[in-house]
Amino acid sequence: KLFYWCFNAAVNGKNEEVFDDIKTFINSKDFIGLRWSDEEDFFTYSINRSKEFIESLDFKTDEIPSASVLVKDEIEIDLQSIHAVKGQTHCATMYIETSYFEYETKKLKVVSKARTKTKSEEVLPNPFLNQYHAYRVDKDARAKETLKMMYVGFSRPTHLLCFVVLEENIKDYLDVLCHTKGGLWEIDKALLATTCN
Repeated sequence: KLFYWCFNAAVNGKNEEVFDDIKTFINSKDFIGLRWSDEEDFFTYSINRSKEFIESLDFKTDEIPSASVLVKDEIEIDLQSIHAVKGQTHCATMYIETSYFEYETKKLKVVSKARTKTKSEEVLPNPFLNQYHAYRVDKDARAKETLKMMYVGFSRPTHLLCFVVLEENIKDYLDVLCHTKGGLWEIDKALLATTCN
């Protein structure tokens, strides 16, 4: 019942119907709080607080303004997580790199063989550098998870995608990334200490 109520309220927006159903349930004999006994003492309890509380309420939905929407120069800027915008389309999206265990750009760099005294490390192709990924089955879970999240985030905008990343995470790849040198990205030189010329 609890899952059903939560799902109907959160997903289907049936708040009033759920509230009425909860009131009916609390007043029914199915509700464990109306009458139940302690098996050790065989003492019958009557818990009426839930019933009194729910009956004293009048259901009313308050419209809560979204704290994530900013308005600047008549342009609405909506700050949301990737999960919240899945399936939506926007004119422009600013994807800000996050760190969950490690930064996203670093998770995409997967070392398949560690460096030894005689051999350098072997790194799998990196999709961020426009290379076809070769992540291994049953391995590289964080890289695959990151790639899926980036796909959802990067595929939202119709006109402009801005990817905000720490310079230190991509400084070794600036030449490969910069569109003037064959890469896919236009790097805003005003925001970089190291520029791609």
